[in-house]
Amino acid sequence: MRSGPIPHSASPLRQAPAASAAVDSLEREGYVSRAVDSADRRVTLVTLTPEGLEALHTAEAHRREIMRTYLSVLSEDEIRSMISVHNKLIEAMTSNQI
Repeated sequence: MRSGPIPHSASPLRQAPAASAAVDSLEREGYVSRAVDSADRRVTLVTLTPEGLEALHTAEAHRREIMRTYLSVLSEDEIRSMISVHNKLIEAMTSNQI
């Protein structure tokens, strides 16, 4: 996971039409803060607040627990196979093979 502020203009959210509204909402809830990039005033840096980081950790823990429940029906061999396929897909997507 990336650490530190993310330029709002470089964020994956930039692709979504409601990116500013999403960041506005997160800011209102106290999960992120915004600051103008001193190197490029056209860029707004979005940073997780301590409350946002805590919410992220809570959501990740919840997601891991849900995944444990779902994966509990698979054998270790099936999980290893799934991980292998997952890694192959990631490699293909990140190396522009597709």
